[in-house]
Amino acid sequence: MVAEMNLSDADTTAKVFHLGQDLTIADATDVQQRMLELLRSGGGDIQLDGGSLAQVDGAGIQLLAALANEAKIRGLKFAWMGASESLISAARQLGLETLLHLPSSKS
Repeated sequence: MVAEMNLSDADTTAKVFHLGQDLTIADATDVQQRMLELLRSGGGDIQLDGGSLAQVDGAGIQLLAALANEAKIRGLKFAWMGASESLISAARQLGLETLLHLPSSKS
C-alpha cells in the first residue's frame, strides 16, 4: 500500500502522513516523493501514522530518518499517531528508534 498525505481533520496545522502497510525499498521512490511534497507544502507539524505497517525494511527506516532530520531542521514537531511492532522492531535493529521518537513498544 502506498503512503498517503492528508491534513488532519482534528488539527489543521498538523499534517498527517499515512504510511500504509508496507514501507520497503519497492515503495521508496513513491514515499520519498510524497514526503518531499509534505515538506514543500510548508508550515505545520508532521504526524506519522505507522500503526498499520506490516513490512518495513532498511530503506523505509532511512526515509523516515531523513524526514525526522528535515523536520528538525525546519523546526517542525515530528510525532507518531501509531507505530506497529514491525516499525518499532526495524528501527530498533538499526539503532534509530530514538532518532525517530518511537515508543519502546506498541501501546
